[in-house]
Amino acid sequence: LRENPAWVLDQREYQQQTRAWTRLIDGRFVGFPYAATFHVLAWPLALLVGDVGAVKTLAALALVLSLLLAHRLAREAGASRPQAVLAQVLLATMPVVSSRLTLALLPSLLGQALELLLLLALATRIGQLEAWRQRVAALLVLFLAQLGYTGSLFNVAAIVGLWVVVDWAQGRWRRSAWLLGAYA
Repeated sequence: LRENPAWVLDQREYQQQTRAWTRLIDGRFVGFPYAATFHVLAWPLALLVGDVGAVKTLAALALVLSLLLAHRLAREAGASRPQAVLAQVLLATMPVVSSRLTLALLPSLLGQALELLLLLALATRIGQLEAWRQRVAALLVLFLAQLGYTGSLFNVAAIVGLWVVVDWAQGRWRRSAWLLGAYA
C-alpha cells in the first residue's frame, strides 16, 4: 500500500505482480476479490512496530475485540456472567480461531469482530430504529461489517437474512423491510 495507495481500491495489478489472492484456474492466475481494510488499519501501526508487527498486533486486537463482543452479546441474550465468560472461552478455543492464527489468516479476525459487532448492534439497537440516528448507525455497522473482510459478504447476508425472516415471522414487517432495504 505504501508503494501504490491505489491498491486499496483495486488490487488487480498487485495480484498479477505477486500472485497474492489468486488461484490457478485453467492455466491462468485469476485474482479473487480482497478487502484491504485490515491492511489499511495496520498501516499506521507499521510506523511503530514494523509491517509484520502491525498485522500481528491488529489481529490480536481484533481477537480481543471479538472476545469482548462475545461476552457482551451473551449478556444481552440473558446469560449470567459465568456463562458469558464461558462464551468467550468457547470462542477463543474454537478451531477456526486457532487456524486463523496459525495459518496467518489474520484479516478474517477483523471480519469476525465486525460481524459480532453487527450482531450486537442488531440485538441492542434494532428496536430503536425509528430514530434517524439509530438508522444511520445501523447502516454504518452494516457497511463496516461487509467492508472489513470479503467473506463477511456471505456472513452478513446470512445474519441479515435470518434476522429479517424472524422479524417477518413475528409480525415486524416494517422493521424487517427496513433492514432488508438497508442491507441492499
